[in-house]
Amino acid sequence: MWYEILIKNEFADYFINSDLSVQDTAEKQKADEMLDGLKKIVKGVSNAWSHYYNPTFKDHKWVYRDGLKYYSQIALDAFDFCCTQIHLSKAKSLPEIWHSIPNNPGESKYSIDVSQLTAEQCAMLIIYQFWARMGVSTLKDFQESGELKEYLIALKNKSLNP
Repeated sequence: MWYEILIKNEFADYFINSDLSVQDTAEKQKADEMLDGLKKIVKGVSNAWSHYYNPTFKDHKWVYRDGLKYYSQIALDAFDFCCTQIHLSKAKSLPEIWHSIPNNPGESKYSIDVSQLTAEQCAMLIIYQFWARMGVSTLKDFQESGELKEYLIALKNKSLNP
């Protein structure tokens, strides 16, 4: 499935296997580098979803792909992988997946137990944290709190046992 690129990489492996209690400078720098790598993957996945259902995508895929070439090879690879897998999703867009995540009124979508989520919903909750909204990002808090690790592990388990 399209979301496997989020967990089948060295960056996800790092966070899945990392010990959050280690607080030395070298480890924090390593975590920042790994987070940047995962951010590049999310960039490619997000672009693939953004453009896949555009009617001109199939004729102009190279235009969308070309826009990523200045970002990184990691983003390009994620874009290409995701583009080959999106058609397997029943969802038409990431917002459709977002709105499928149950939550009680006034509660965060992150308040639901991960065991009640589908793999796509877990992937969406991971991706969402990488998007800056109104210039504000909560990604670092998401990573440092252990939630990134929790959702990556849940996504890995759900993709292995659909």
